[in-house]
Formats: sequence, structure tokens, C-alpha cells
Amino acid sequence: MLDTHVTERKTLMTYRGNVIKLLFRMDDHLFRVKQAEKMSNIWKTTAWLFVAAMGVYIWMAWLGMGTNLLSEKALMYTPEEYEAAKFWFVIGRAGFGLLLAALILFVPSLLFYYLTGIPYKKLVYMQQAVLLLLLVERLIWIPLAVYAGLDWYVSPMSFGPLMAYITSQSWLIYFFGAISLFQILIIWFQAKFLKRFGVLKLRWIWTSLILLHIFEWAWAALLASVDHIVLGGWFG
Repeated sequence: MLDTHVTERKTLMTYRGNVIKLLFRMDDHLFRVKQAEKMSNIWKTTAWLFVAAMGVYIWMAWLGMGTNLLSEKALMYTPEEYEAAKFWFVIGRAGFGLLLAALILFVPSLLFYYLTGIPYKKLVYMQQAVLLLLLVERLIWIPLAVYAGLDWYVSPMSFGPLMAYITSQSWLIYFFGAISLFQILIIWFQAKFLKRFGVLKLRWIWTSLILLHIFEWAWAALLASVDHIVLGGWFG
């Protein structure tokens, strides 16, 4: 009888992370996350998400996405130099995918840990779901880029095309292109997750999330603005 009671308590207080189940059965899993005294499977999932992020960006590079500058300068290279340039481009994109995944998982988690005191592992778990949604968005964009020639900032899922009709300022187009339906879904998910713990008033949750994402969109726009400069300097 005692062993059964101990087993039941261990099952109740230990939560095994599963980001897919979290997204599809949110209310049930958020309750269990809040009650959990121990989070398991977090770092293993983090490792798999790192691999997935690198894989997505390697695939994009392999398909030739973002290699415009290389193609424009192809005649300047010998065949061996061109293949070497493509190889290092793929390696660079893999590194970018890894760095992006780390920033998404750990930086917002650390910020909200200091703001709320929610256990860090639980916040990393929240960001794992965010990263998964972002990777799904990227996978949806790939066929739009390959078959329709659409850059990410003019994806029909974003506000970039609307801004392109209003202005020719590239930074503004990039900024609003970073605001997509997936981004809105992510903000809603994060607000719902943080609200469950009841440590911040709802208006402060929304304010902090919106400010955080405005910074992220501005940073994405800046990276898009300088990306061709960086590539040009590296491969020029």
C-alpha cells in the first residue's frame, strides 16, 4: 500500500515534457506543469530541437535559399572555389540555425525567470514549444520560396506584403514581414502559459511579451538588412 502511494505521488509531481502534447492538449498539460515538482525530458528535447533547427537551415541552404550572391558571382569562381563557397555557406547556415535555437530557448526563459521566479526548466519548456512553432512556420515557407519565389518577409502569412504596398523602406518591410500569424499564435501561447502560474498581472504579461517580440522583430529586420552585406564581404 505504501509503495503504491509513493508511486502515485511520484507520477503526480514529476512531469515528462512533450511539446507536441503541450500544444494540442494545452489546458491539461499547463495544469500538470504548474503542479510539477520535477521536470524531465527537457534537455533531451532541447538537443533534438537543436538538431531539427540545424537540419531545417541546412536543408534551406541545400535548396539554394539565400545563395543569390553566390549565384551572381559564380563566374568569378573556379568550379572548386564555387563548391567550397557553397560548402561554407551550408556550414554557416547550420551554425546560424543552432545559434538561433539557443537564443530562442534560453534568453527569453532567463528574462522571464527574473521577472516571475517561475522555475527555469518550466520556462525553457515553454520556449521549446515556441521554437517548434517557429520551425513549422519555416517549413511551411520553404515551398513558398522554392516554387513561388517568395522571400520570408513577403510570405502571405505575414504583414510584409501589406507594408510593401505602403512603403519601399526595406527595414519596415522586413519588420512587418517578421510579424506573422505564427508570431501572434506564439504570443498568445506564451501569455496563456505565464498566466497559468499567476505570478504576474495579465497586463504586465502582455506588455512584457509585446515589448520582447517588438525587439525580436526589429532584430530580425536588422539581420535581414545586413545579411547581404555580411555574405558579400565573406564571399566577395
